[in-house]
Amino acid sequence: MSGKTLCRLCGRNTKEYVNMFSDEGLKRKLGIKTATCLQIPVSVCDVLPTIICHRCCDRLDDSYDLFERASKVQVFLESIYHPISELQIKEDPDSPNPEKLDELSQQKLSKKDGKRKKDMPSKPRICEALQGYPWTCVLCNSGVLDSLQDLSQHYTNSHNRPPIFKCIHCGRQYDRYRSFSKHCMLHQSPKKFECNICGKTFNQKSILNAHALVHTDNRPYPCEICGKSFKSTYALAVHSKLHLPVEKRSKFSCELCGRIFKTKNALECHGKMHNEERDFLCDICGKSFVSKGSLITHLGIHSEEKSYACNICNRGFRTERLLSKHSVSHTLMKPYQCEICYKSFREKGTLTAHTRIHTGVTPYKCDICEKSFRYLAILVVHKRQHTGEKPYTCSNCNRNFTNSSNYKKHLKRMHNSLTNTEDSKEKESETVIAEHELTDMEHIQSEVVVT
Repeated sequence: MSGKTLCRLCGRNTKEYVNMFSDEGLKRKLGIKTATCLQIPVSVCDVLPTIICHRCCDRLDDSYDLFERASKVQVFLESIYHPISELQIKEDPDSPNPEKLDELSQQKLSKKDGKRKKDMPSKPRICEALQGYPWTCVLCNSGVLDSLQDLSQHYTNSHNRPPIFKCIHCGRQYDRYRSFSKHCMLHQSPKKFECNICGKTFNQKSILNAHALVHTDNRPYPCEICGKSFKSTYALAVHSKLHLPVEKRSKFSCELCGRIFKTKNALECHGKMHNEERDFLCDICGKSFVSKGSLITHLGIHSEEKSYACNICNRGFRTERLLSKHSVSHTLMKPYQCEICYKSFREKGTLTAHTRIHTGVTPYKCDICEKSFRYLAILVVHKRQHTGEKPYTCSNCNRNFTNSSNYKKHLKRMHNSLTNTEDSKEKESETVIAEHELTDMEHIQSEVVVT
């Protein structure tokens, strides 16, 4: 039985459910309700199921309604048994009287209403967005705390440090309450800023402005050291770390294989390859990838347009990345040298693959027969023996082949018709296949720290 279809609350296998972190789940505040009513905090990265069946959703709604009503009743009862009139309150002679204060507040509200746009939805207040929020400590299993004050006191007494605020919707953590509360508002506020080019919507205008650069060639953030420009300050900040001395650069190590990466994002993408997580799916051919950048690069394969031409041999390519790789072939530069046999290569990925000849490492394992291979491309061809896939078709006799080598031999021996045009097409086909098969690996290898 698949754990992905088990209800988090009743444990039953169900086909009708709501994911706690889907749009409907966030709207219904299922995460807040489970933590508040049942003392079960659930995060977006939780290893346990994050779905709730419709029956439990209804019960949870009823429980939370009772919780809210009981909370209001407590305030009401407190006002009856401890009325405010019995408390001794000293009046400030300099403070305005209640009538004057009400008049001033009405004037301010009327001015704001005049400036407010009619079609702009009102934002929920921070106190409303965090009402009944399940405050939890990220350093220990102390359970759900009742209030923000209790959380601050817990961190002071138990950990001797300021509190850490964790979002139950996405798992992000903050050291400053102001940043945390503004982040929580993003989950509550409707996305009202829309891109007039692609239609995507955003919570903040600043994010929309940053997104708009995707549709242009503008790169307004240049590096002061090398002059390379970027579309965002974040990309510039990541790039700037490359100019730091090697000993001062941040290094992120994989716990499984020990490889070291320059950025945390590159390490996370690498980890997905270990876990075989490929969340980015091509809607044309069904192939999946570990990163969005890999998918975008792959999509160029399905385009017949070759808008990137080599200025030396005029050969056309579908993507700028393919053109860049080809351009190196017109030079004698081979900057990547093997430390064992001193052989040089034009690309870092080729050197990485070459070193496996010396180490004997075969990292690519067939999930059907468990045979291991040194290169990913060889594994792809090998798996065609199990699947029966034969992507190479002879245009003369319609015979199919599993790899380009056998296809070429067939053309020469049986038809003697491997013309320059067909050979060029074959090379292009191999380039496209190699680009597709090695896209994920090269995206990650480009972030590997050379030690």
